[in-house]
Amino acid sequence: MKIGTKLSLGFGLILLLVAILSVLIVTKLSGMNHEASHIESDLANKVRVSSINTAVKDNAISSMEMLLITDSDLNNKIIKQIEERNQSNAKLIDTLSQDLADSEEDMKLLAEVKKHRTLYVSGLERVIGMVKAGKHAEASYVAGEEMIPMLAPFLKAVKNLDEYQGSKVDASSKQIQQTAGSIRNTALLVGSTVLIIGLFSAISIIRAITV
Repeated sequence: MKIGTKLSLGFGLILLLVAILSVLIVTKLSGMNHEASHIESDLANKVRVSSINTAVKDNAISSMEMLLITDSDLNNKIIKQIEERNQSNAKLIDTLSQDLADSEEDMKLLAEVKKHRTLYVSGLERVIGMVKAGKHAEASYVAGEEMIPMLAPFLKAVKNLDEYQGSKVDASSKQIQQTAGSIRNTALLVGSTVLIIGLFSAISIIRAITV
């Protein structure tokens, strides 16, 4: 075989392998970008669910303060804070309903959050109405019957949704790590193959010249 032919074959194989490597890397990088967008979305959802969780706990504390305090001005400030948190949570839940609509499991968990929130907020609003009317004794009784028992199931539902968002973030992170490892291994394999082909081509050319 002529030297020119050997050179053409050797460099042709090298270029082919480089092209294959490029295609594989681009494909896997596209997959990584897809997973990265998933992580970004899941993180944003987790932050919103965590905000809901924090607001619910803050409202639970504020509602207890409201029942213990008889100063109407101070109670009005506390009630305003509670109502603002409730409004903020309602907006966050609405955005989650839109962003999680494609996931059956997410919507199932979110439905539980909505159900228990409705029960808890209903009791809370009734207690607030009684406090505003100056009926603290009645408010305390209703709180024990219709508000406080609804808090634990509500927090549990929020926690379940929060943990599921965290599990999705972890899964996407692991997928990105696996993809990155696959890209590295592919590059090493193809690079090693290119090196071997180049070495054999060089040896063949040297032999052809010296023989």
